[in-house]
Amino acid sequence: MIKNFTVLLMLFLSTTVYAAGDYFAGYAAYQSKDYYNAYKEWAGAAEAGDPRAMYRIGKMFEKGVGLPKQPAYAKKMYRSAANKGHKASIKTLVAMADAGDRNAKKWVDNHPKQVDKVLGSKKKVSIADAELEAEKEELSPFDFIGNLLK
Repeated sequence: MIKNFTVLLMLFLSTTVYAAGDYFAGYAAYQSKDYYNAYKEWAGAAEAGDPRAMYRIGKMFEKGVGLPKQPAYAKKMYRSAANKGHKASIKTLVAMADAGDRNAKKWVDNHPKQVDKVLGSKKKVSIADAELEAEKEELSPFDFIGNLLK
């Protein structure tokens, strides 16, 4: 029974972890303020389809952390991650739209089902709410275990 559970867990993890090694290496580099390697690792993970990495790259470009500020590119990364259902990216775009950003509003208006799924009846959200959501999504127990199994 335990053997079957272990096999199922490993199968589940292998299908839900994008490029965990790249993502986690980027996260560790970012935490140690090694922004060059954080970007490098996250760029690989983002290219492999990891929306968490897309969001983190967006944050780096939005805030100018280790990279020059490029709000347009940051929004592009948020949209890419939001298109994959990344909750923090969706909340970030909603907050930007509420603050008057036309491009973010266009994305929000064109994706009402995704926005409703994340926000429910709460139609206002702040950037701080989005960042808290990102922290919740960052290191889920499944991702952590999957990273250890690699």
